[in-house]
Amino acid sequence: MPLSTRLLVFFVWTLCVAAAADSRGDELTRATRPESPTRLPPRRLAPGVETTIPARVPVEETFSRHNIPELLRIDPNWDWAKDVRFQHRVWAIEFTFKPVRFIDVDVPQRDGRMRRERVWYMVYHVRNPNRQPVPFYPSFLLEDQETKQRYPARLIPVAITAIERRERPPKRLLHTPSISRTVPAYEEGKDNSLWGVATWTDVDPRIDYFSVIVKGLTNAYRWQDLADGSRRRLRRMLKLNFWRPGDQYDEHEREIRLGVPGQVDYEWVFR
Repeated sequence: MPLSTRLLVFFVWTLCVAAAADSRGDELTRATRPESPTRLPPRRLAPGVETTIPARVPVEETFSRHNIPELLRIDPNWDWAKDVRFQHRVWAIEFTFKPVRFIDVDVPQRDGRMRRERVWYMVYHVRNPNRQPVPFYPSFLLEDQETKQRYPARLIPVAITAIERRERPPKRLLHTPSISRTVPAYEEGKDNSLWGVATWTDVDPRIDYFSVIVKGLTNAYRWQDLADGSRRRLRRMLKLNFWRPGDQYDEHEREIRLGVPGQVDYEWVFR
């Protein structure tokens, strides 16, 4: 056999041996490689952990009576433009939430660096009990009852990942922009709920009494007459009151309780 032929056979044999070794290596790797981490099963909550605010629509909020100032400016004697009844189609969404908690996460800053921050958060879910789809475009505001300092909810994607891993909800937690959508109509036996989380940062650690104002749970509104003759429309919002009997030292989320001494746990306000 010529030398060139023998070299070619040896080269082909070497390639076959190498391929067989790679194949066995891949099989060994697949056998020893751990499975990719899967999402943990939802956490089962004890009774009373969550609080549900029912979707109620008071009859008095389905209509309003007021003057029409735009017409009365033309002729103040037009009685038919006074105390006019206006009918409204009002809807409401059921709101369920867990107590406010906080978690420490590394949050990216504008300069590209990471900074450890304490993130206050509230996990919630909404359900549409209506036979028609309704829009849900929420906003959340944390308000210090004593100093009147306000903290609008802030979008922190890295915090949502950590919160979801800790809370283990039955569905993915959506932040405020991504949960803003039309909620499907109620269907018997079908879960149309949406799960979300509101997050805040830089909350004063000395805070004792605070409220969370939730906007977007209903389209109910009320007109307010101003001194100059004009009107301002106020929207119905949910106000959740919390009490934190602690201080700025050794903060612990178990100190946060729903309800403030001498106040209701929650109430509907017009703002």
